[in-house]
Amino acid sequence: MKVCLLILLLPLVLPGQERQKLVFRFDQCALDEENQFVSPLVLASAGLCDCGLESDALRLDQQSVSLSAEVDTTFYGNFSLGFSVLLESGPGTTDLVSKMSFCNADTSMNIVYQSDDSIFVCTFQQGFDKIVQLVGKADVQSCWQQLVIVRSDGKLRLFVNGRLRDERNTSYILRLNNRQPLRFNASPCPSVVRAKGLLDQVFLANYPMNITEVASELILQDQILTPDTLIFLGASVSLRAVSDCATRVQWTPLSYLTSADILQPTATPPSEIQYVLSMQNAFCRATDTVLIRVVDTSQSDCSKLHLPTAFTPNGDEVNDQFFISNNYLVERLHYFDILDRNGGLMVRITDPKAGWDGSLQGTLLNPGSYLYRIAYTCKGRDYKTKGSVFLLR
Repeated sequence: MKVCLLILLLPLVLPGQERQKLVFRFDQCALDEENQFVSPLVLASAGLCDCGLESDALRLDQQSVSLSAEVDTTFYGNFSLGFSVLLESGPGTTDLVSKMSFCNADTSMNIVYQSDDSIFVCTFQQGFDKIVQLVGKADVQSCWQQLVIVRSDGKLRLFVNGRLRDERNTSYILRLNNRQPLRFNASPCPSVVRAKGLLDQVFLANYPMNITEVASELILQDQILTPDTLIFLGASVSLRAVSDCATRVQWTPLSYLTSADILQPTATPPSEIQYVLSMQNAFCRATDTVLIRVVDTSQSDCSKLHLPTAFTPNGDEVNDQFFISNNYLVERLHYFDILDRNGGLMVRITDPKAGWDGSLQGTLLNPGSYLYRIAYTCKGRDYKTKGSVFLLR
């Protein structure tokens, strides 16, 4: 990052000003910013690349990377900083990012990985009394770890692989513009060890990204793309996974698969089964799982719809909706109504695969008990059921 020049290139975002994002992708070991807004990255030694998230990634073994101080003003206001690393396992605290003139400087930012606990620790300091620390658990099933740090006024957030891991609110805004370049793997602190592995997809924005924008930056690797799936007895499902750099892939168990050593086999299980996919990279092994549920409709009881007794629509993707889990029984849904305590109709659902998110015309409803009634057709006969559900916040 450069000093005076970037006051013109990447200033604070004020009303009416354009948002800008710097992106470094390392394709063919290139160090240029993709829009040439700022100078190329600076390496301590000749750059070496390996298989990365989309194309190439920069090897970090004994290598340091610097983004010139011309973008220093970005760290005066709101910003978003993101990068992806694939770390070779090792003991101790691994250096990732630093922005400081010397170890424990009174205005600084540093990010490390603590292998003993599999956590990332981000420390921000201005002066001797303004210190904020964010801690996020690594995605232990994945080789690649994408970190995104977002500052929005007095709020700091840490995302790991697209998931919010930590959040801190302060009554002040940390000013981290200390005229120091942002460095990868070059901390002045002797207590950290140099990272070994790969660095890819570095970006720096002069605005705070929201959760949707953060998720859009995530490039999937070493994962099963097929979600947990329900099939009918006798049917097949195509399993899809992505692992561009894996030297070996293996599905277990081997049962009912067309092949166990390819990324996209077809499965025809006769009963519920969970498949585990192991993907071996150069120095890392990633695993992922997918659950295949199998339904024999001839044995199903049409009179028993499965609905939760409570749900928590808080956006964590766990139990966020009230819905019919065995909706495969429903040949036709006549109505699925959500009622208030007095029996008044609030929401009508007409798709048996849809659910209720705990809102009314876009407004979040208060916690409490709500009523429901359902009428449907199963195997040519009409059924009705009703009950209550508790909404938790």
